[in-house]
Amino acid sequence: WAWSPNGTSESDYIMGINLGSYFIVEEWMMWQYVGCNAPGVNDTWGLQSMSNAESIMINHLDNYIREVDFQDAHARGVNFVRIPIAFWMFIPTEGDEPYWTDSRQKDVYLRQLVDWAVKYKMDVLLDIHALPGSQNLNDHSGRNLEIAGLTPQFLNSTNLARGNATVDAIVAWVQALPANLSSAIAMIELANEPQISMTGAYEALVGYYIANQAKIAEKLPNVWTVIGDAWLGVQSWGDVFT
Repeated sequence: WAWSPNGTSESDYIMGINLGSYFIVEEWMMWQYVGCNAPGVNDTWGLQSMSNAESIMINHLDNYIREVDFQDAHARGVNFVRIPIAFWMFIPTEGDEPYWTDSRQKDVYLRQLVDWAVKYKMDVLLDIHALPGSQNLNDHSGRNLEIAGLTPQFLNSTNLARGNATVDAIVAWVQALPANLSSAIAMIELANEPQISMTGAYEALVGYYIANQAKIAEKLPNVWTVIGDAWLGVQSWGDVFT
């Protein structure tokens, strides 16, 4: 995809790639890997419920995305990378959530991705792809709720508070990076493809967006906030953000 913030010259354009299915497994993206390593599993919830989940995840993180991929993307003109991340990389899990919370996810593997982005002259979008309680029905929210026969629960008060804590932790993580790395973080996306499925959910999502956009603007003034339109169309957000 391509996007220009000003539209004034070709040099303004973002030419981007997305590192899907790295921290959050998406079966459609890597069905062969999932089928060989975790038969019958269709999401991160299922994968990380396995007794050998840690060894599977480490092998995956060591091999699925490598420096040569950044090198190749740079050679093709890519100057921007979107990295889907998950709440369990930054805050504790609760209840029966099986997610792997090992700090290596953010402090080794995510840090490494940002290192490579800087090395190959790319800016970074940190995309909160999986939120507490799942923000939609799909596997990229962490758990395929449609298969499980459940509904998204991110927009209840408990999980919204955990979502706010996730943003706090991500902001703190960016602030703690060396300047040459933190300056490469161009955007934070607050929720990938949120689905509104219950009464009051729109107002809850608006509140989450407004509070965290203000937080990012205050603490990371050079970082843009990205929002998902919840499939409502951009016109539905004109009274929230100019």
